[in-house]
Amino acid sequence: MERVVFGKRGAGKRQYAGHCRRFAKESVYYSQEDARWRNLVYSNHRNKTQTIGTSGCGPTCMAMVISSMTEEAVLPHAAAEYAVNNGFRTKDNGTAWTFFGKIAASYGLKCKQTGSWEETKEALLQGGRMAIASMATGHFTSGGHYIVLWNMTESDGGRWIDVLDPNADNTRYGKDDLVDEGVKDDGKVKAKESLFLREARQYWIFSR
Repeated sequence: MERVVFGKRGAGKRQYAGHCRRFAKESVYYSQEDARWRNLVYSNHRNKTQTIGTSGCGPTCMAMVISSMTEEAVLPHAAAEYAVNNGFRTKDNGTAWTFFGKIAASYGLKCKQTGSWEETKEALLQGGRMAIASMATGHFTSGGHYIVLWNMTESDGGRWIDVLDPNADNTRYGKDDLVDEGVKDDGKVKAKESLFLREARQYWIFSR
């Protein structure tokens, strides 16, 4: 099983505070719509309409996690290639849930799949961890979508989760104050805790 890595090993090493509740440095962000890979086919049956830009949110999220939590910079098209070559690209439903644990292990990361928001929240509060959430129809998607969760803060009487959305120009956020877009179309948003209780289907928690 080949590991596709971009950049020199050890370059851009990121450090985490052992007992801090957030990353010491900003997490790595990638957009699935980046011109470098958005039109690359992401399909297990050579369907040219299935590209990283249209359905590569899973590999893009995983590339962000690996690049943020390890000493290796992995780009979305490398993670997408891994998914296709190892049978994790479904025919018409994006990326299989089993993808995340397998590719994480190949980069020395631990991965725990859970349907529990409480467990995911505790992991984020511990620091040095990230999570991927599979979102159902709602504020992030009209069908299904993966996003990265990397930090939690408390303000205005509620908890907000820092999200890396691989769909940088997502138009689903709405105007009900459950998602704070911040800088428009940069893919880095904040979402209220209550949103995940209603719309998240599954989580994958990553640690070293």
